[in-house]
Formats: sequence, C-alpha cells, structure tokens
Amino acid sequence: MDTRTAILDEAERIVLTEGHEQLRVTTVARRLEMSHANVYRYFPNRQALVEAVARRHMAIGQAAVRTVLQAPGSASERLENAAVALAEHKLAQQRNGAHRVVAMVLSEAPELATTHFAAHAAWIAAVLQEGTASGELAVHDPQGVACTLIDALAAVHHPALAVAADPERLVARARAIMALCLTGLVAPRR
Repeated sequence: MDTRTAILDEAERIVLTEGHEQLRVTTVARRLEMSHANVYRYFPNRQALVEAVARRHMAIGQAAVRTVLQAPGSASERLENAAVALAEHKLAQQRNGAHRVVAMVLSEAPELATTHFAAHAAWIAAVLQEGTASGELAVHDPQGVACTLIDALAAVHHPALAVAADPERLVARARAIMALCLTGLVAPRR
C-alpha cells in the first residue's frame, strides 16, 4: 500500500469511528508511526484529509450508480436500479457514519456537489438518450430531464434529507419516486 492510501485509510478510520471532529494530522501520523511532515506532504491540512475521506465515499456511490446505469437492460430498469443503488449507498453511509462527513464537506464546498451531480446527470442523460433512441422513452431534453430526476431523488441522495428519512423505507421511496418519474417519460404505445 502506498503512503497516501495508508494516510487516507487511517483518516477514514478516525472519521468513521471517532467523528471528523477528532481527526488531527498529528494523530494520523502517530498511528502510522510517521512524522506529521510526511502527512503534510500528501495532504496540505486537516480539511484536505476530511475532504479526501468524503470524496472517497462519494466515489463509491458514483461507481455503484455508474455500474448500474451502464449495465444491460432497458432504460427504465437501469434508471430504477440506479435510484435503488443510490438509496442503498446512502443507507451504507448512514450505518458507517460517512454521511456526516459527506454532508459537512458538501455544505462547505458546493462546487464539489456540483461536480458530483454533473457526473450523475451525464450518465442518466446517456441512458435517457438510449431509451429514446430505442423507442422506450420519449425525452426531448435528456440533460434537463436528468437534472430533474436528480432533483426528484433529493429525498434519497441529499445527506440531510436521507438521514431524516425512515431507513427502512429509503429504498422503497427511491423506487416509488423513479416509478412516478418514469410514468411521464415512457413513450406512448402505438
């Protein structure tokens, strides 16, 4: 394992088990038996470490959604499965405590949220275009509809809203929201 990964792994352990408030560069260095200057070589400050932990967890969710959206199947199935994957990722974040650090980082760095959701929107737009090309869907503005779908799923993906939701119903809520949205996107049968 390389040094940067070891540092990030230890920072993540601290954030998830003790809370991001307890993360200190000196603590990471001490636990890894290295100088704090070595940690600073990879991360310029504590905030950069916290952001790296949040980015790691956001990347896990992105990978899950991207994998589902690029899988074989109808556009409708892939979109519903992506909503479920997103909800399941949020549940995993709630269980391991990552949702707190992700929410904090996104509130302090809105440009990160913009970049994160732009990637989701691009993947969803591609599926919408495929669905329209196949005749399954009738979407005239795939990028705009993709952004609307993300907005509709805010109760599932927004850290504050997902935490407030009943965890037992988060996946069902994702399915219901996507089903409602897809009702308006399905091409009329001829």
